[in-house]
Amino acid sequence: MTWTPILDEAPGEVALAVVRDIAAALADSPPCSLLEDEPEDAARVTNASLGLGKAGTAVAIGYFSLVQPEEPSHAATARRLIAETSRVMAAETMRPTLYGGFSGIAWALAKLRAWKVLDIAEDSFAVIDTALADYLDHRDMPRPFELIYGVAGYLVYALARLPNPAALRIIESGLNALEATAKATAEGITWFVPASQLHSTTLERAPEGCYNLGLSHGIPGIFSVLAEVHRLGIDPPRTRRLLEGSVRWLLGQEIGGGWFPALIGPGVDPKPARVSWCYGSPGIPIALLRAARALERDDWRETALRLAMVAAEVPFERSGVIDPPFCHGAAGLMHQFNRLYQDTGIPLFAEAAGTWFGHALSYRVEGEGVAGFMARSMPGSGKYPEPGMLYGAAGIGAVFAAAVSGVEPSWDAMFALSDAGTA
Repeated sequence: MTWTPILDEAPGEVALAVVRDIAAALADSPPCSLLEDEPEDAARVTNASLGLGKAGTAVAIGYFSLVQPEEPSHAATARRLIAETSRVMAAETMRPTLYGGFSGIAWALAKLRAWKVLDIAEDSFAVIDTALADYLDHRDMPRPFELIYGVAGYLVYALARLPNPAALRIIESGLNALEATAKATAEGITWFVPASQLHSTTLERAPEGCYNLGLSHGIPGIFSVLAEVHRLGIDPPRTRRLLEGSVRWLLGQEIGGGWFPALIGPGVDPKPARVSWCYGSPGIPIALLRAARALERDDWRETALRLAMVAAEVPFERSGVIDPPFCHGAAGLMHQFNRLYQDTGIPLFAEAAGTWFGHALSYRVEGEGVAGFMARSMPGSGKYPEPGMLYGAAGIGAVFAAAVSGVEPSWDAMFALSDAGTA
């Protein structure tokens, strides 16, 4: 696709200056702040990860090298960070997850290779491909289905590895796993998350398990990734069935006026989610647009645009945003509206992206955190410095760089916002 800058002149110069400051701060990347209670070996893995650690930081700085080719230090820093991450992957026992495990580090390697930031042989991925395919082939093993910790994330890695035959094996096994765990209802197809797979904060809200409606942990993340699988012609009857059923189920959960709950289920209060990437809009309508494109459904596209426009007009005071990062913060909203503008050409989305750029900048305090940015996990919690893509400065920098560049930010495939197979 054609990607065009949305910030020019003075705002663009400010954004580029922030990118340079973030790149300098991340060259000696600080450890994740969310590691205080982790044992040493687990902390090493998290610090190497795609979501929170140096693999994601390497991807962000690798993208900076495409946006600012006059800065040769960017590519060198990205190579150094991904080398450090690769050494951790070789030495530590890791889960297969996209955001916290070995498939995410391998995805970062594949992305930097596709950008020609890193020269790495095809056979370097063989061990990862085999390990992930073998893991998915154990059908009696319970697996989360989501993007961050589950099957949808494994598909993101595999899609980036096509046309390698091992990648196709991973995709086929992933489709088997999704189909085996899917639940057919009168409203469509969905996936139930048992209490045993819930993290403590979610478990408090859903002690008996739940249906998750977030792009990060739920059904939209699945059908966003399935849309790309379908467009590539991989098992079209099955992917069509899963897409049609899961989108129909999700659309049945709208609770009025373009809002969706984060969770539903036994005893769960289905209150509207805040505007963000992880839950609610605009993440849901972006995933819906991807499904609409895959199945050529104009009705889904119209619904997606309606939902996205509602999100674009939500005032800051009602947004629920409390900090700047990608996951649930101002920078993530800026990028999603930028992505919506690039995909649709609708000026409202460019205007919303510019508004959220201002909000993201307003959180910057010189001398604090990582290049002036701090994160907060929830209202009332303290602020902490965070380097990575999901909660930290790397994600903010990648968003700002995408706003001043003509280089498509295909790094956002890790967020299920674009095709994983795009260089």
